[in-house]
Amino acid sequence: MNQNIYLKLERNNEVSSRNVTIGDVGKVYCSDSAVVNKLKTVKVMTIPDENGSKNKHSAMKKRYSVSAMKVIELIQQEYPSAQIENIGECDFIVDYIDESSRDHRLASILDIVKTIAICIVVFFGSAYAIMAYNNDVGTTEIFDKAYELLIDDSENRGKWMEIMYSVGLTSGIIIFYNHFGGKTFSNDPTPIEVEMNTYEQDIDYALIERGSRSGKEEDVQ
Repeated sequence: MNQNIYLKLERNNEVSSRNVTIGDVGKVYCSDSAVVNKLKTVKVMTIPDENGSKNKHSAMKKRYSVSAMKVIELIQQEYPSAQIENIGECDFIVDYIDESSRDHRLASILDIVKTIAICIVVFFGSAYAIMAYNNDVGTTEIFDKAYELLIDDSENRGKWMEIMYSVGLTSGIIIFYNHFGGKTFSNDPTPIEVEMNTYEQDIDYALIERGSRSGKEEDVQ
């Protein structure tokens, strides 16, 4: 066989089967569909069974760093004369989750508890940050000075500036984060989604780098 095989490996791959195949970690293209179907079933690695491990968390979820060279080696073993071109990641992560050892009911309860805890922390943390900022820049004194310049009668001046400031602050936060409840105002990713994506990329790169330095990365023999 003297054909071109194109390989596109994804950076992070979540699997639930111990036998990880090329089809689980990326996409394969070739003009011969039979070649594609066969390569998708080629086993890249086997997740070790850790049911006997005392650490239940490590037995439930595990991450492995794998080199693209390992996948290319496996493809060449099947088709030695094929031309292989990788247009995806050079190194990638296999994120194995053992669904059989996971308590879905407990996981759902923990997710709810975590969400409530995060909402409480964010609410009071944001309120404290806003109050600290207003106190630092002297917002109250600025409003009082504005009232003196605009309204001579201090007894009937009301609190319309404070109300407009609160409305503007809330509207600005909603517009900036492009998200309110379960709705977004545009198709652009929100700043939180961008930061989470950056954080996930940093974690993946750190895991790949650590695996490469420690020699635990799945690579060519």
